[in-house]
Amino acid sequence: MNTISIKKMWVFVTVVDSGSFSEGAKNAFITQPAAASIIDEIESTVGKELFVRNGKNRRAILTEKGQEAYDVFVRALTVYDEALSTLLSEDRKLKKQKILIQSPYVDIVSATWLNEVLQNEQQMRLMIEQGSWRDIINALEDRQDCIALLDGDVKPKHGEFISLGQIEMVLALPRHSDESALSKARDIDWEYIPENTIIFSGICPQTLQQVYSRLRAANHLSMNFTEIGSTSVLRSCLEKSNLPALVPRSLLPSSPNGEEIKFLPLSSSKVFVPLGLYIPHGNSLRKLFSEKASAELILSESLS
Repeated sequence: MNTISIKKMWVFVTVVDSGSFSEGAKNAFITQPAAASIIDEIESTVGKELFVRNGKNRRAILTEKGQEAYDVFVRALTVYDEALSTLLSEDRKLKKQKILIQSPYVDIVSATWLNEVLQNEQQMRLMIEQGSWRDIINALEDRQDCIALLDGDVKPKHGEFISLGQIEMVLALPRHSDESALSKARDIDWEYIPENTIIFSGICPQTLQQVYSRLRAANHLSMNFTEIGSTSVLRSCLEKSNLPALVPRSLLPSSPNGEEIKFLPLSSSKVFVPLGLYIPHGNSLRKLFSEKASAELILSESLS
């Protein structure tokens, strides 16, 4: 029976993550010939080449089968680490599970959903924290064992990203805004976005870049917009300064403190913020979270 040991899987994954065979061997604390020998054994067992070749030389670029093997090995190593951690836990303390929520979405996460998670996982010590998009991405890249609610087109190596839907970027217009010409409008073109508009910047960089690309294409040459990355600060500005803001629709209630806000969708070239749930391979809460991964259950606000 053909088998691949945990150690060999780990060497393979380390080589791929390091981006080169020399660095991979160094990070795996073995020589480069030893690493090459292990890769040879794995390819022999799988029966296919797992790395792209330039003549006889391997490059640290995975073939399609290599990517498949990498994903399988990462899942296997995660499950192994979880099992070993449980086995070696002498004091049997409750296992910690971190749940990271991107800061702008903290206020719209359903309390009912969180309560259900807490009730279902009595054998775990849940740690629910908020962080910026970059903080969460750094945690995922460091392979921290965390479940995360975040936006963006996330393609994680060590887990899966379950899409919850998309949030439309709209122009939020306070009732007492100076932009009286827009008071009766039903939508707005990028060309007519006021120059004093606030842009909500607490979203992923790629989506924020789309917003600026649309504004640039609409001849907003000065591009001297104010950015605010905090929803609480944004609400305060809308209430006190009455300035318009480009913001994901779900992040603002229609009537903060009784003051009505009008939301104008963009008439063309709309920008949407993708939102989803990241779950690491092999995570013990994967089944619970994946079964309940829908915007209706997780969020208290509709995405539309």
